[in-house]
Amino acid sequence: DFSGKIRFSELQSMVREQFRVPPSQLSEGELQAVWRALDQEGVGVIAAGDFGHFMRRGEHVHARPGPAKAEVLQQAVAEQGSARRADRSEAERGRREAQREEVLHKRSRAQKAYDALWGLAPSDPSAWKTTGVLSTGALSWDRTPLCMTAEIPGGLS
Repeated sequence: DFSGKIRFSELQSMVREQFRVPPSQLSEGELQAVWRALDQEGVGVIAAGDFGHFMRRGEHVHARPGPAKAEVLQQAVAEQGSARRADRSEAERGRREAQREEVLHKRSRAQKAYDALWGLAPSDPSAWKTTGVLSTGALSWDRTPLCMTAEIPGGLS
């Protein structure tokens, strides 16, 4: 009757007509025992919310096998998180590898410039361009090493 309260006659009608539970499965005495358990105060009516709570308590009996929606959602979120962590980790590895390759390339070019400066290897114009020193010839003064001396502050030898 949309009052928000349920009487025994409404429970009985719902069980027999809507749920189609015959007396052979649930006797009239058993149905009254259920009612007495629901109507603990004995006033003849129960709140619809209390009845809903009672029905949800038995939900596990009719639940589908398998994980609950919350478990499935939690597992999906965890998988997404681990995928994101793996992607970030892979990106970080790629960044580190690129940095390492760049450092090795710079070291190689610096070594070539050093070797050319000290006459340890033939002059490589590309090495000089990276150092800012231009090669003008094999015996040019600009490739002669300069050293600071301890004897004369600021002196060159």
